[in-house]
Amino acid sequence: MIQIFLLDQGKIRRAICFNEHIRKSFVVSELFGMEYLVSNFDIPSDEKEFLDLEAYL
Repeated sequence: MIQIFLLDQGKIRRAICFNEHIRKSFVVSELFGMEYLVSNFDIPSDEKEFLDLEAYL
């Protein structure tokens, strides 16, 4: 599962979860305002890339 987060000052605005095995994705907006914990596995991106992916899926 791939999870992509759109952050606003370190807090989650929206998340896209994509399961590559079944090729399904969904957007999670109920996490709004939760603090995001930084991981060593994070790959930085930007809002445009998030919105482009959201529109594509």
